[in-house]
Amino acid sequence: MYAVSEQYKAAMKQPVQRFRMTGTIGDHPFTDDNILAGSFSITNQCTGNDEITIGQVYVGELDVTFMNMPISRYGWKGLEIRPVFGMKIADGTYEDVPLGVFTVETAEWTASGVVIKAYDHMALLDKNCNKVITEVTPYQCAQAIAEATGVNFANTEKEFESFANGTTMISETTTNDVETWRDLVSWLAQTIGCFATADREGNIVFRSFNQTVVDTIDDAHRFTGGSFSDYVTRYTGLSVVNMEDSTTSYYAEDEDDGLTMNLGSNPFLQYGVAATKEEMAKAILTAIQQIRYVPFTCRAIGNPAYDLGDVLVFQNGLADGDALYCITKFTFKYNQYFEMVGVGKDPSLASARSKTDKNLVGLASNTDENQLVHYRFTNTQVVEVGDGKRVPVASIRFATATKASEVSLWAELLLDTKLSTTHAIGSTTLKDVTIADYSAPTPAELQSEITELQTGVSALDERMTSAETELASPSRMTVTVSYTLAGDEIDYHPVETYDVSGKHILSLHYYIGDVKANTVYLFVIFLTAAGGALYLDTNCINAVIEGMGLAGTGKWDGTINAEEEFIGFSMGSVIGQLTDEAKTALLTPVPTGASDAISFDMASVLGSFTDSTNIGIVVRYFILSDTEGKPDYSSTYITTNSDDAFALQTQFNVESNPGTVDTGQLDVLEIYSAYPEIETLEEVSL
Repeated sequence: MYAVSEQYKAAMKQPVQRFRMTGTIGDHPFTDDNILAGSFSITNQCTGNDEITIGQVYVGELDVTFMNMPISRYGWKGLEIRPVFGMKIADGTYEDVPLGVFTVETAEWTASGVVIKAYDHMALLDKNCNKVITEVTPYQCAQAIAEATGVNFANTEKEFESFANGTTMISETTTNDVETWRDLVSWLAQTIGCFATADREGNIVFRSFNQTVVDTIDDAHRFTGGSFSDYVTRYTGLSVVNMEDSTTSYYAEDEDDGLTMNLGSNPFLQYGVAATKEEMAKAILTAIQQIRYVPFTCRAIGNPAYDLGDVLVFQNGLADGDALYCITKFTFKYNQYFEMVGVGKDPSLASARSKTDKNLVGLASNTDENQLVHYRFTNTQVVEVGDGKRVPVASIRFATATKASEVSLWAELLLDTKLSTTHAIGSTTLKDVTIADYSAPTPAELQSEITELQTGVSALDERMTSAETELASPSRMTVTVSYTLAGDEIDYHPVETYDVSGKHILSLHYYIGDVKANTVYLFVIFLTAAGGALYLDTNCINAVIEGMGLAGTGKWDGTINAEEEFIGFSMGSVIGQLTDEAKTALLTPVPTGASDAISFDMASVLGSFTDSTNIGIVVRYFILSDTEGKPDYSSTYITTNSDDAFALQTQFNVESNPGTVDTGQLDVLEIYSAYPEIETLEEVSL
């Protein structure tokens, strides 16, 4: 968190806060009047979007639309923007907080103003790195990068020594995937167990994850209440790819029941004897033990004093007041909100990830990302698919490298089909011969009965002929193919039809499409038979996965899948019959409120009297933005309190007026109320 005064921290907790934005663009100053309302935002992060990883070097981004700036049309690109956020504190002055140093990348002229996209100084490291650094400490390595790029680093030598491997002599292998200086900074940050980001002065700073709480936020200061996970992200293992032999080394705590962090092919962890590399890896493992955070998302009033890596405590509402929450990403929208995000995965899912998965992820980081890779898979056991059954016939596990890839499947299956046959012999009923009155039948009656018998025999003969035809010509069978990727069914089901039993070749091609980087996928092929059965002998399924920068294995990964099918069963004898009925109805809200009926016994002459009505405050926060227009309100009901905050008027004085009556004196007291009547009156002052 940026070092602010206690007055600033107190102002952060107030229901009404006053801001201002100032700064410079090159040599030109700007204020709120030069910023289009709602256009100023800054976004930055220190880890990925799904899980916490060390060694990340993200670029901060500023988006804003400027108006009425004395800068020529082609004079914007390359200018430095230094925005400064001001918070009005109790003494009436503004305390300023710098927001960083950004370089204009694009400037688009529109009717609303000049739309600017600018990046912080981390982007200045995106230059070709043509130098191999050897036999230096991490601090000396950072200084060498600063000398080569002109970008300053904020950490002192003493701060570097406090990091993991901070005093170790490190060397970069000549064979590596370092292309830019930002790549090298990323590997250096990973080696010392940190992430790197650009600070508010434009310098690159390394920060480690810790458990030091910088602030506590209760539910009254959270716009949306926030969302909080029900698990704590923690790491108990890490893997490193050995580039020399393309193997993976795995290091873990004694109780390895958490997540595993993959360090890939770090060039600083390749040099030296095995004992030295193990010592450096275990130092990093010790550093990431500080990661004990609950993932969350929260919005608060727009105050950008928090930094990436800050640890917070959220109290009340949905939050666990004893847990720690680390900011890994933020979005600051001036005069709107400050959104904080903390990412992390569930350690309970780590047990579902096999050791092969961990090795595959490590191996993927060492795979050439620009090389088209093919991996072949075949079946080692017999596969049978019964009529009407759906059976998985191939399970293919593969991993992607550090870049997203496009993957395709090619497969050839040798099927042995056996079609089902249909017996078409039906039932034929011969009519009984009935002789009335037991008398001898007439020739006409006998002829009629003989005709009916001949008709029945002919029908039976036709059915037998039809049955023989059906037995000789079986019906067709179909084979339906289905795919799943990472457990999700793919909405594509090709169908093949076979007219005869025997051996057939089923050719498959499916474009899996874009897949995320650094991820292990399981692709499964299912076959469903209808009208017959299938048989596939060993090595009769030949599949190929192809894509850029893939890693795969044909070895069994130790995963056993079990399925159990239940037929339908009735619970009627246990729970009885259930009947449910859904109805819709229009419900009109009926307002509730207080009412008071007043009656007076005018036995004596009354003078004028007043009444005081108390109304509870129903507005808790009222944020006024000068840039959003001038609100119109009545001073009869809206006032400001001692804290200069808007509040509802809670007391009203009402005076009676004389009325006309036959005998005596009448005073009428009119009390304004939104309700039709008042039933009780607590106090009347004369």
